[in-house]
Amino acid sequence: MSLISVKGEQSTSTEISKLTELTNLGDPNADRVLFWDDSTGALAYLTAGSGLTISGTSITASAAAASDEVYGATWNGSLDAPTKNVVYDKIETLGSASIGGTITGGTAGSVLFIGAASVLAQDNANFFWDDALNRLGIGTAAPDSTLHVIGTARIGGDVLISTNNTFTNNAFDTYLQTEIAGNLIFRTSGSSEWMRITDAGKMFFGSSAGATTFAALQWNTTQTPDTFMIQTGSTSNHVVIAEGADSGFDFAHAATTNPTLFIHSAAQSTTQWMSLEHDGTNGVIGVGTGGVAIESTSGGGIIFAGPTALRTYTVPNGNNTLLTTTSAQTISATHTVASGQALGFGNAEDAYIAYETAQTPDTWLFEVPTSSRGMVIMEKGDGGFDFAHPLQTNPTLFIHSAVQSTTQWISLTHNQTDGVIDVGTGGVDFTGVTGTYKFDRTITAAGTTGAQTINKTSGTVNFAAAATSLVVTNSLVDANSIVYAVLRTNDATARIANVTLAAGSFTINLTAATTAETSCGFLVTN
Repeated sequence: MSLISVKGEQSTSTEISKLTELTNLGDPNADRVLFWDDSTGALAYLTAGSGLTISGTSITASAAAASDEVYGATWNGSLDAPTKNVVYDKIETLGSASIGGTITGGTAGSVLFIGAASVLAQDNANFFWDDALNRLGIGTAAPDSTLHVIGTARIGGDVLISTNNTFTNNAFDTYLQTEIAGNLIFRTSGSSEWMRITDAGKMFFGSSAGATTFAALQWNTTQTPDTFMIQTGSTSNHVVIAEGADSGFDFAHAATTNPTLFIHSAAQSTTQWMSLEHDGTNGVIGVGTGGVAIESTSGGGIIFAGPTALRTYTVPNGNNTLLTTTSAQTISATHTVASGQALGFGNAEDAYIAYETAQTPDTWLFEVPTSSRGMVIMEKGDGGFDFAHPLQTNPTLFIHSAVQSTTQWISLTHNQTDGVIDVGTGGVDFTGVTGTYKFDRTITAAGTTGAQTINKTSGTVNFAAAATSLVVTNSLVDANSIVYAVLRTNDATARIANVTLAAGSFTINLTAATTAETSCGFLVTN
């Protein structure tokens, strides 16, 4: 099909011939566009409003085939002899904008959109439809699911998830509901809310999960330090740990006064459980049936049997007999199990082992008796031997050899000034130590010469060229100290002469002036 109008440009005899074939033109002064209809083999015309906009010599075709031609002309009242020539103006068009039509320049899979300046556009790499697999890709041209998004997705409304693909009558499986308050809500069966995540980082569980009366998990930054917290639901005030397969079984725990943890056995039982709580006065370990056993994997340990309220303890003593009492348990004449957190030893509970919460952080403590202030580690068979250590001024740990001897020991203590390692006989042997012996030290960098302040056991300093002495300020040094010094780099003339001491400093003297910068190391002993 060809579009033709007369706008006063030279036309060929062929176009004039087509114009003269037009019959029933009517009033030629009306705005019309002439065209050759290939299907009928005759000229026809269109007026404004038939897919065209005609204004003076301007013609806008809203839809035309890519091969159509438009002729512009100024009407002069005669088809046979127009006063101006007829020219061809090609219209670049979209083509057939119907289903099955071809889009010029389109790429397979592209989803078309109106781009900048109202131009029809595509972005194949980031907006892609896989028609063979019915998949939409946003941010990818290779979607591997029905909707595949690469990048950040923001959803302003609710998200419905269903397996029945209908969503009729709210029959969806999971419903993610967002709120202005910043909550993310998970609903099931159309309306029941079972989980909610708040903007404070708290995850609620329950049929009305938004209520603060239901169970919640939270990473709580109000605690010091930040802590993972479990909030019990107020209707029960407890948490149950059980096998996953037992979740449908009713363990029938009554509501508890204080938050309580119940741990069940692998059996579906209402009585086979252990509980932990604090009743406002004491920490309480409870059981539904049986006793509470504290034991090693080999079966040893302490067994607490009987109702918790009786505070009954069953403990094996040194003769392997069982003694039971509701007060502090006396195992033998020299050992007492105290009623508190400490394990006391001696008739007057002279020594203790305690988990002490007054320390920061909580610490396991060994309290030595004031009658000796000593603790002895020896072989089990040597317990009846008298090692004869006198009363110590400060708590002291003695470690004995395998021989029953009053002198074969090494001790550790702090004398209120220094930490002290001592032995009963012999010396302190470091030959069993692998690696090197390390002392606290400061290494002075090359290029830094002259006097230095180093308040450590060892270190290095650098003599400048032509120097004969160097002062080191050191708070560990007094007139009775012993300071060793050695040159670490070779000098042609200088050697260590001596080290002179003063309170809080020492001076390294050389036999001659150095010929260049020279490094020197030192070690302080007291």
